[in-house]
Amino acid sequence: MVTIIKDYFFKHNVIGSINYFNNAKDLLKQPTYDVYFLGILIKDMNGIELGKILKQKNEKCEIIYITD
Repeated sequence: MVTIIKDYFFKHNVIGSINYFNNAKDLLKQPTYDVYFLGILIKDMNGIELGKILKQKNEKCEIIYITD
């Protein structure tokens, strides 16, 4: 999924960076981002709950939920 998103952003000249985190704890330690692609099932936290926390940190961010 990360590769697909990177390719899309590159083809459409979207400027920014893409970071991949293995768990919610690592993500929450980072500065906020404009867009998040979150899995519903994450190792250490429900993805929807994580989205709520991220919105509290930055209410202007966009969250896109993905699932397998």
